[in-house]
Amino acid sequence: MITKEMRQTIISLHQKGHSNRAIARLLQLSRNTIRGILLNGAEIPSSYKENRLIELLPIVRELFNRTRGNAVRIQELLKDEYDTEIAYSTLTNFIHEHHMRKPIKRVGEYHFGPGIEMQHDTSPHKIKLGDKIVIGQCASLVFAYSRYLFMQYYPCFTRFEAKLHR
Repeated sequence: MITKEMRQTIISLHQKGHSNRAIARLLQLSRNTIRGILLNGAEIPSSYKENRLIELLPIVRELFNRTRGNAVRIQELLKDEYDTEIAYSTLTNFIHEHHMRKPIKRVGEYHFGPGIEMQHDTSPHKIKLGDKIVIGQCASLVFAYSRYLFMQYYPCFTRFEAKLHR
């Protein structure tokens, strides 16, 4: 989301005669974003979706209690009973924002001494070498106690290279 100060900056640059393209390059935004801000002004427009969800708050609370917090069932009931479709991620975010569900408490803590726990990983990464993009195998090792990370790239990573990585 673009802040009110950024919107005011865009408007003042436009009033000083800068083109939309120049403003977009300077602020690293798209020209369509610049154009939209110049059309709407410095005020941040209220989202229709936010207003619609706020209107549904009592209904979602009631369905939350009825379904004992099952967000998939809430989504189904909203569609069946209220003819309203809300994306699952939006619904779960809405439930979280309005504190309908208690935060999950951690069950335990892990304490590792030096050298007791570590994680090894090998995965391919695209690397730009000069003008070429090549795939390099990244071999990494993270120590849990110190969070030190050791990493090395190889052209390939077989069992032979794994023995040498130690």
